[in-house]
Amino acid sequence: MSNLTINNFQVMGRAGQLYLLCEDNEVKYTNKKNTFPEFGKLKAAGAKGLLEYGSFPMVQDGDFTLGQTAAQMQYLASVAKITPKTQQGVAKVLSLICFAEDMRIKWITLGFAKPEEKKAKFADLVKKLTDAEQYLMKALGDRDFFYGDSATAGDYALFDILTALNMTLGDANPLKKNKKLASYLEKFAKRKNLVKFLKDVYVPSYEAQAKAAQKK
Repeated sequence: MSNLTINNFQVMGRAGQLYLLCEDNEVKYTNKKNTFPEFGKLKAAGAKGLLEYGSFPMVQDGDFTLGQTAAQMQYLASVAKITPKTQQGVAKVLSLICFAEDMRIKWITLGFAKPEEKKAKFADLVKKLTDAEQYLMKALGDRDFFYGDSATAGDYALFDILTALNMTLGDANPLKKNKKLASYLEKFAKRKNLVKFLKDVYVPSYEAQAKAAQKK
């Protein structure tokens, strides 16, 4: 996996979950950060260029390229050998990745909303997160991880979006009040292969993003 490259913006974005999975499972990768003008040039190349579906992040593994975060998470999970052994398990993990993306889309929509749209978009996000709580509680149950006895790709996807929401919304995030989710996040953040990455790279990135959002 020495040829694995994650192409992304200079901000964390959707690639955060990819980094978490790789760091925690010691999957070696090169993090290629691109400026917005560089991304613009890649996007302008269309289907003839690097971007498989016109967006970041993009995963390269030698001559193999892969777009779309859900697919990338499944691919990296197979590389890290953390894919569930049953088809049902694989499907459950994918459903969690997609659910995390549903929450992310509402969050991103708020970030790009016009001033006059902010109030309505924020209400949409809060409703989405409030409704999400019951489903997350059912999926987690009494386990330390979602859908298994060890971390799957779905856990990294969920940890990523829940952390992003907590850091950018603070107490306005209704899920932050859930004690079981708070405990889940706390335990996950203490995983030995994640501690340094979270402290040095991940958390500072979201802190900067939160400050930028407050200035808008």
